Amino acid sequence: MEKYKVTGMSCAACSASVERAVRGVFGVTECSVNLLTSSMTVEGGDAAEIISAVRAAGYGAEIANKEKASDKIGSKNAADELEEIEKQEMKTMSRRLIASLIILLPLMYISMGQVMMGAPVPRKAFFKSLARAVASASVSFLPAMRVYSKEMRREVL
Repeated sequence: MEKYKVTGMSCAACSASVERAVRGVFGVTECSVNLLTSSMTVEGGDAAEIISAVRAAGYGAEIANKEKASDKIGSKNAADELEEIEKQEMKTMSRRLIASLIILLPLMYISMGQVMMGAPVPRKAFFKSLARAVASASVSFLPAMRVYSKEMRREVL
């Protein structure tokens, strides 16, 4: 059994998609994907073909042991490339978190400023409702945009 590290999965549908792609590789007798640990164990099959299948499904993969990875897939560049993708993904998620927090602060002020701090808030009901709706939608959708866009592409294709 070979253990792989998989990147880019964010939900159960993602892990099912990876598992389905790997089970389609010739020689694979068993495949188990763990979303929580972003790992996958595979019985049988060629490592390069398995990694190619995962990439074709839209995710990243590497053999868990980097020394073995360079022997099995031909170069250390694949492991370095995957590490770079993970760093980029972390930067993107950090930016989205900061943007969500920036949007959350005015939302908290509009929604609870008067109650929590006795601060003056806009009196017009329409403005308050509109501001709450826009800010709530932004806070809800901005951090998870990657998940929504990936699912939309999957539905369209």
